[in-house]
Order: sequence, then C-alpha cells, then structure tokens
Amino acid sequence: MPQHQSPPVGLLPRPDDHRAHAAAGPERTPYDLPTIAAQCARIAHADLESLDFAAELAWVSDAAAAAAARGIPIEEILQAMHEAVCAALATPAPAKVTGPTTPMRYLARTSTTVRALDLLTSTISSAYVLQLRALTHSSPEETLAAALLAGTASSTQARQCGIEAADEYHVLALTIPSRRDSPPPPVNRRPGRSGALRRMQAELAGRYPGRALAVLSDDGGTLLIPVDGPPAEAVISQLSRVAGAPITAASVTAATAEIPEAAERAHTTLDVVQRLGLPSGIHHFTDLALEYQLTRPGPGREHLGRLLAPLDDHPELLTTLRCHLASDLSRSCTARRLHVHANTVDYRLKRIAQLTGLDLTRADGVWLLRSAFVAHSYARGGRVGA
Repeated sequence: MPQHQSPPVGLLPRPDDHRAHAAAGPERTPYDLPTIAAQCARIAHADLESLDFAAELAWVSDAAAAAAARGIPIEEILQAMHEAVCAALATPAPAKVTGPTTPMRYLARTSTTVRALDLLTSTISSAYVLQLRALTHSSPEETLAAALLAGTASSTQARQCGIEAADEYHVLALTIPSRRDSPPPPVNRRPGRSGALRRMQAELAGRYPGRALAVLSDDGGTLLIPVDGPPAEAVISQLSRVAGAPITAASVTAATAEIPEAAERAHTTLDVVQRLGLPSGIHHFTDLALEYQLTRPGPGREHLGRLLAPLDDHPELLTTLRCHLASDLSRSCTARRLHVHANTVDYRLKRIAQLTGLDLTRADGVWLLRSAFVAHSYARGGRVGA
C-alpha cells in the first residue's frame, strides 16, 4: 500500500477558509489525500475545545465523500489520516498556559488526540459508506423514471417508490458540456459519479422530491417533470447552477403512456439543436418541428442536403453559416462569436450566396439555407461546422 507524506502540521487553514476555494467551483476544492491528512492532523494537534468542531468534521465528511466518489480506497484514507495523527503526537501541542510538560499534561494531551482520532475515524467511515450507497443504489425517483422511459411503469410500482405518477409530463433531453478545466479521472480508480452529477442529483432530490424524475449521466440524460409541476425553465436553471455549466435541453410534452416515444423525439430534437449551434436553455419541439422533420430520411432531405454541397470544400463558410443562423442572422453577433471583423462576415455571406445561389438577405433564402443546413449535416453523418 502506498505511503502518503502529510504536509507540515499547523499550516492548513480552517474549513471556513476553504469556502474561497469552493466559490471558484466545487471541483476545485482540494480534497486530495495529502490535504485530507493535513486537515486531520491539524484537528488532532489542536485544542478541541477551541475548535468549531462541527465545521471541522463537516469538512472531513465532505472530503471523505468526495474521495469515495473518486474511487479512493477507504484504507488509503484511514492510513493517511493515522500517519498524520502520529506526526501530530510527535509535535509539541499548543498550550494555553506555558510551563514544563508534566506526565499529567502529556496524558491529557494523548487522551485528547485519541478522542480526536476516534471522531475522525467514525466521520470518515460513515461519510464514505453513505457515498458508496448513493453511488450503487438508485433513488426512488430514478427507479420510476427508468420505468417510465422503458414503458414498464405501473401504478403499483409508483406507489412502491412513494411517488404519485402524473398523467402528463414534460420530457426533457439534456446535454451537459464538459468542464475543460476539470482534472482527468484518476488511474486505476473505481468508476463513480462526477461531482457535478452528484450535485445535480442532490439538487433534484432536495428541491423537487418526487416532482422531477431523472436518469442522468455525466454528459446529460432525460428529465421528466409533471405538466402541473415546477417550471421546467427554473429546474434547468438550478441544475445549470449546481453543475457549473450551461445545460441545453429539448422538451416534448407527452402523456405518461407516450413517454418512451417522446423521449426519443426529445433526444433527436436536442441533436438538431446542437447541430444548429443554438444557445443553452430549453428548446421546445413545437418550435423546431420543421427542423425535426428534416432529420427523417427521404428524397426531400437528400435534395436539400445537396444545396450546400458547393460549401464542402470551404469549412470556414459552413462554420460562418452555422454561427449566423444560430445568432438569429445578426452579423455583429456572428462576428463576435467567430472573433472576426463584421466585414469578414459580410464577405463570407456573399460567397455563400455566390456558391449556393441562396441569399440570406431574402426570406426564402433564409428558409432554404436553414433547412439545407440541417439536411446537409445529417447527410454528412456528423455535426457541420463545429
């Protein structure tokens, strides 16, 4: 088993000071083994009566849960903690009254450290086990959501989950952009749910118990919200906040029995949203019905797709077209998003018109180019101009 070097005792800030780290993003909180060990050492080395012990142990509990989610074995955490406490015992302890160390004072100090060690061990073990249970057991909401999406839910199963199924739901397909600054997963660790995913699930369970049913992964998933439940926009806004990234969703409203088909339609609509480069937030199927229909194979889609064939050798023109359509035909917004001058946008739009014969300054040209862009992206089998 690997040995862990603990940082010098007494240099770690109190848990309250870690809020500054958390404000920069939950994933940035330093819950690595050396930091956990140093925190435990500081607690064992301090005068317990002078500590805000609840806050200290809360930090240790959060750290143990985060370690469990990352797949760090509990024996490594406990070993690092014990080594740090042993180092604390060998360090002169702070004293309210200066004077020579007596056997009684030494005994009292050892008793205090043993008490701290007992509390730390129980706190770490309890938080670790609870997190493992959360990682391996589905919540009632997730169980019912999976059954509704599979078309196998029954009133009996809903009652067993303690949730009353609604007659009609907003079915939302979600995508969560990955955090570019997130560290890569540890090597040789058990797979676990990411911090963003855990926070999203906790938010749903705490704020909307039984009213927002979801099957989620690190990349997205499917969310079911009763039509008479909380506003879908508010739910997506809260999830974006706790995930630390803007969530994009496509929404389809359907009766309970039609949820499996509605979910497939919602995810296809979400794919259209991503291909068009539309902004984050909720996009309703009713607003994208034409674009959705263009995803269906047939001679119409093939013809529309061929309209943009002249742009295949000009990827910068395809990118500009995609961005311009997503920017609601605003040349200034398109220029900002592409980091080019507005005159460059004008030149590229003119080139698109010359090559395709379709003019974005005309209503029929906009309609045909938007339709052709969707059809062309599916004809190529991928996302155009990404």
